[in-house]
Amino acid sequence: MIFCLAAATAMLPHLNLWPRIAQDEVQILDLGRTALNPVTDWSMGWLVEESRPRSAGRISTVALQELAFALTAPSNFGPRFFSLLGAILAATAALGWLLARSSPPLAALLLASAFLLDPLFNESYRQARVDSWAFVFVLSACWLLQATRGPMPSAQRRWWLLFVAGLFAGSAPSVWKTSYALMPLVALEFFYVLQAVWRRAAERPLSRVLSNGAGFVAGGAIAFVSLHAGVFLNWASYLTNLQRDFRVQSAGVVTSRNIFDMYFLYDPIIVLAVVASLLIRRELGLFLALAVSLLMMYQTMMYPMRILYLLPYFAAIIGGACAVIASGREKPRRKAILIGTLALLISWNAGVSLVKRPLIAYFQQDARSPDHIREVLEDAIGVGPYRVLLEEWDMYYAARSLGWKSYKVYGPLRRRSPKFREFLKGMDYVIQRNNYQHLVSSEEQLEAAGFRQVSTLSFMQPSITEISLGPFKVRAPNSVYDDAVVYQRVAK
Repeated sequence: MIFCLAAATAMLPHLNLWPRIAQDEVQILDLGRTALNPVTDWSMGWLVEESRPRSAGRISTVALQELAFALTAPSNFGPRFFSLLGAILAATAALGWLLARSSPPLAALLLASAFLLDPLFNESYRQARVDSWAFVFVLSACWLLQATRGPMPSAQRRWWLLFVAGLFAGSAPSVWKTSYALMPLVALEFFYVLQAVWRRAAERPLSRVLSNGAGFVAGGAIAFVSLHAGVFLNWASYLTNLQRDFRVQSAGVVTSRNIFDMYFLYDPIIVLAVVASLLIRRELGLFLALAVSLLMMYQTMMYPMRILYLLPYFAAIIGGACAVIASGREKPRRKAILIGTLALLISWNAGVSLVKRPLIAYFQQDARSPDHIREVLEDAIGVGPYRVLLEEWDMYYAARSLGWKSYKVYGPLRRRSPKFREFLKGMDYVIQRNNYQHLVSSEEQLEAAGFRQVSTLSFMQPSITEISLGPFKVRAPNSVYDDAVVYQRVAK
């Protein structure tokens, strides 16, 4: 925990500057806003054909992100700090789970630290995604399940621990849907518990297994049903939203990137650590759980924040290998390879998450400042309840602070449909970057709807794009926020 707090202290000063404001951060926060204000008449996930905002379907962690934003508005620090807090708790749960899985204490501590500083996970919580809170619930469930495998003072205590584990597991899907990819891991730990109960039972083993299993299932069912009560009361709308989300995800499958390519690009050292661990120990149950998880993932779009959910599987694989080494049953060469890989993993993760990214944020703070975006937008349009088709995610916080009603179309869109033409004519302004290929509105379409280009938004560019650290050089982006074009609807 002390290490987690120290790491958090290193990240806090420029937490709001890196990474740049992007899609996931805005979508999650705006889902939280609409969850707390379902009658809102604007959204960054606007369903044009239905003339309403996309809904989260339930009050969940996304709503807490909106409340965190309210505490620091107009700054984006609140949601990012809330996600960082979740990451610290998730790393703590990971530590407890790995210890319960018989990983050596030092190895468990190092793996939990590597988990917190993992480049993919670090990017997730620094951009205010709620994956960290999904990990809190799932890893807490796994921790409690592993804890019940050992001897218990009483059967009643084991039952209640399993019930609480069920509460954690049943709550996870309401935090973030991708947590379903971790349910095979939870199921594996649950199987191990029932297996242990069966083996220890001197008599009536089936009755004991069913009794303990009922505790976990009851907790999971209560949590899941309670947190999805709004869904069950409005199931037709929820199914419609689910089908639309699946169509969006299915459309993205064709553009998905290979999972191995992504890990070698974004998180290469964890792959080496897993390979080194598999030379020492191979747990069949983990393989099966991982295979089911991958099968689930490949039904949707694969991108870096999706494969992030493989990290707990990798941590269990590496932790198991460390347990074998601690027992002294492994060859010295393989032991040296694993220890060297773990040292490299910690060094790499710390270098990326505690050195490189904070340095980029510090040396490029002027170009990355959300306040600068607000100044540019205020000069171009001003303060007021303007209806703006805002095609650019990075302007969301500034737009909210200026009192705009910002819209971004969600889901498949027919540009020539009467509904979209009517929607477009209801806008006061349109802001978009014309060099992008996924434009909702072409210039011809905007002209037909009565819009004309009135200005170009030019954002400050970084003055430093390379940072020297002795013999090392850190390359930083030479552009943070590209120029954008403003169109205004003129009276006819």
